[in-house]
Amino acid sequence: MYRTGFTTGRGLRIAALVATSTAMPGTALAQTIAISPVGISLAPGQATTVVRITNRGTEAAAIQVRPFAWAQQAGEESLSPTPELLVSPPLAKIAPGQTQTVRLLLKPRASTAEVAYRILFDQIPTQPTSGGIRVALRISIPVFALPSAAVRSRLSWRATTGSDGVNIIVVNDGPRHARLNDIKIFGSAGSLSLRGPTTFYLLPGTQRQLSVSGPGSALGTALRITASSDEGDIAASATIQPRP
Repeated sequence: MYRTGFTTGRGLRIAALVATSTAMPGTALAQTIAISPVGISLAPGQATTVVRITNRGTEAAAIQVRPFAWAQQAGEESLSPTPELLVSPPLAKIAPGQTQTVRLLLKPRASTAEVAYRILFDQIPTQPTSGGIRVALRISIPVFALPSAAVRSRLSWRATTGSDGVNIIVVNDGPRHARLNDIKIFGSAGSLSLRGPTTFYLLPGTQRQLSVSGPGSALGTALRITASSDEGDIAASATIQPRP
């Protein structure tokens, strides 16, 4: 778990302890609360699915469940309330050792590209801390609704000089998200230092800028880029160009 945040459609910055999730089946943990699965892809025409919340603690847990439309812009995540995805129940009190099933219902919509949502599971605090501050735990899982036609991400990479190194810009102009893992950048003298996360989602029609530095990253250098994704391994190249 790590500290992060999203911006909601109301412009409020939300920061909480978040258990991030992958696109693969599994379980997300936040102290005594477990969520399964941790990533959902709704097949074309699929309108319903379920998520299970398990209380592994010794006290009852109150959970709030909320759906949001998920967007990215300039490397920032934003969530906005949506009527397209419904959850039931939106509130639940789970006894120790028990599991609550939450049903998701996606309203029909026409789209030629994947649509992304996130479900936030907030554990409502029942006791304040010793300092009187109430701290909530949050698990966020992605939900992707696929269009009727088969789609894939479509990534392109470019490199430009930056103020303190080199900027790598990765663009996804395909109709499906890419989840990039273990990104590595190599210059003429070997591996370059990458600042920032090496694992992230890139939604359709978005881009992200990465900063790298190190020897062998001069103007005109051909960089080699490797990564893995939920669609397979990635091998790409980009030549460092002057900043526009």
